[in-house]
Amino acid sequence: MEALGAFWGDFVGLYIPYTLPENENAPAKVQDLKATPDMTGSMKSTLTWTNPSLQWNKKELTDLKEVQIYKDGSETPAATLPAEGKEGQEMSWTDETPNAGINTYYVVPCNEFGKGIKDSISVFVGEDVPGAVGNIVVKNNGESVTVTWDAPEYGMNGGYVNPEGLKYTIIRYPDEIEIAKDQTETTFTDTNLGNQQCYYYTIQTSNVTGVGETTETEKFIAGAAYTTPVKFNFTDQILSEAWTNLGDWEWSGGSMAGDEGMMTTTHQRENCWLISPDVKLEAGKTYKITTKIKTYYGPNGCKEDFRIAVGQGKTAGDMTNVLREEKDYSADEYYYVKTFEDIVEIKETGVYNYGIDVSLVTGDDIFSLQEVTIEEIHPVDMSAVSLDGIIDAVCNGNNTCKVKLYNNSYKTADKYEVKIARVDNGNYVVLGSTTDVPAVEMFKTAEVTVTYVPDVEDQVELVGLVEIEGDGDESNNVTEPYTVNVLPEGMPPYNVLVTDENTIGDDTRIPMSFIVGESMTQTLYFADEINVETDGSISRIAYEYTGNEITSVLGPVDVKIYMCNTDKTIFKTESEAIPLEDMTQVYEGSVTINPGTNFMSFILSEEFEYKKDKNLCIAVVKNGLVGNDYPALFKMFNNDDFENTRSILSDGSPMAYWKVPVIHMAVRGIAGSIENVNIGANSVWYDSKTSTLNFNENNLKKVYVYDISGKMIKMFNLNGSQNSLAVNLPVGLYIIHTVAADGSMNNVKVNVCR
Repeated sequence: MEALGAFWGDFVGLYIPYTLPENENAPAKVQDLKATPDMTGSMKSTLTWTNPSLQWNKKELTDLKEVQIYKDGSETPAATLPAEGKEGQEMSWTDETPNAGINTYYVVPCNEFGKGIKDSISVFVGEDVPGAVGNIVVKNNGESVTVTWDAPEYGMNGGYVNPEGLKYTIIRYPDEIEIAKDQTETTFTDTNLGNQQCYYYTIQTSNVTGVGETTETEKFIAGAAYTTPVKFNFTDQILSEAWTNLGDWEWSGGSMAGDEGMMTTTHQRENCWLISPDVKLEAGKTYKITTKIKTYYGPNGCKEDFRIAVGQGKTAGDMTNVLREEKDYSADEYYYVKTFEDIVEIKETGVYNYGIDVSLVTGDDIFSLQEVTIEEIHPVDMSAVSLDGIIDAVCNGNNTCKVKLYNNSYKTADKYEVKIARVDNGNYVVLGSTTDVPAVEMFKTAEVTVTYVPDVEDQVELVGLVEIEGDGDESNNVTEPYTVNVLPEGMPPYNVLVTDENTIGDDTRIPMSFIVGESMTQTLYFADEINVETDGSISRIAYEYTGNEITSVLGPVDVKIYMCNTDKTIFKTESEAIPLEDMTQVYEGSVTINPGTNFMSFILSEEFEYKKDKNLCIAVVKNGLVGNDYPALFKMFNNDDFENTRSILSDGSPMAYWKVPVIHMAVRGIAGSIENVNIGANSVWYDSKTSTLNFNENNLKKVYVYDISGKMIKMFNLNGSQNSLAVNLPVGLYIIHTVAADGSMNNVKVNVCR
């Protein structure tokens, strides 16, 4: 009896189906009932059976009278066959007029007491759709495959199949390529295999009656060697089956997309290798091999020993060129993903294989190989990765941004040029450049600050470019375009930054929430955070955010912004929100949410007069949905001061909130800003070796760091006795604004180089 397994719920009853005769003395059921169609395709079917020798009550049957045969649920017998004296004997009956297709028969033995227990059987009559092919043979020729098979003997329903009308459709997997359609031969040769991987075919039969059964061949590894660049991953189990598994590696689908991998929990054994399909590498070239692994329980004291190698062959003994050997590798985080980069120089052109061997896993850890990339690298190859640090730009003025670079070569790069250009109908109009750049070691990144001067007042697309003599790959020299609003000439720069680098975090609901159509937030910014010496006019603000796993622009949504000067320092409850009618509306418009790292900037329709000794309250009212409840991760500070609730969030669940959005402000007319103070000299310098900003004076109370466009990027409060600050500044030109204890101010231009 088969077990039911786990059961959850209330068990209320049990039913066992059964049938009864008309009388307990009626015959029992016939035995060995069979139905055979005419195997030439004629419309006939023959039933055979053995009559019962017992009554239903298990007494001897001596009075069998007849056998009745019914068809397809009819209550009228199709045939009544005399059966006197034939107890326990074989009988048969041929149906000369069956239906085309499946026929169901019921056979009922009868005696003077009535009808006995019926038995039933179904049979397909006529020409059937074909069943499965048989005796499949796969001959693997390396870069081609030949498959043969036998034609099906029976139909899918057990009926007759005309061998003259058989056809076959063959599909190759995993690439789902149709190799042949409706062919009549029972063999084919596939000469158009792709790269080496685990393949299999399906063979589907058909005839004039219809489509028959589909049969899978065995899986096999075949195909040409990969050429570089090549990326191996394990997003589907069949991709893992192309690898040679010499240990206890198992494929895991992972809990989310991108988490798939080959896992092992090996405990102290040798040669637990996992070896890749073939890859063609060329003599005299250098290749980078990137290995992405994941470990699960490093903080529990788990450790791994593993090595990465390249060889020619798929045995442990073939893995002769060991590129990396890690002993007692342990991660400090749970579910930690790490990437290892190695290089290999090839002396002879040929077919090679990558291998990873995990010889020891301690504790209950799991070691997962998630991705392997093999690509040619050059002595010189700088790539431009992205543009960062752009909010808005001002036409015909000095603006700055950062270009993120990556040295994809095996030599240090130190002589190159970085440019900012406007995209103009497929061409690049250079707006600024610099050769004052840091040295970048192989496989390292760097950020270079570039000053540029926009030449048009419009929404434009900017790109970063890198140029280096002898570049081995010029296809990666330009970043993706970045859309920038170029504002009218004379607009003030972003010269106030309110943040706290020690309490940085993120949030999806401040300054605006997308889980409801309408949201309202209010946030308090303190006077000592805004930190200006005189009153000023706020003309622009910008929030920092990152698109939260979105791939396209969302929105727009409508936004209104209100401001007011206030003495309020905390919102104890959501009911303490400042009425909007007591604030000044400074903006009405719309915004979109963009993928990647961005600034959400607003040019105020009415400049707000900020009082330097007051706190600033900013209210943001948003109206509209974007089809995603959490599309943006806004950069926040005050991330862990739960008692100091400086924000109010109203998006269906009003609450006082402690997090505060990082904000950039362009404030016109504030004393001490670099727009109206002359440049000093010799009082401030930057030490690149120690990453410190140094001062001749030791009575300073405030230090501001601006980029050359006037945008504030750092602000420090000093104790009046400090003469140095630890601050990491990328290569570029900066203006350092200092405020002494007596109120005197100074500006110094500092050139940071390496």
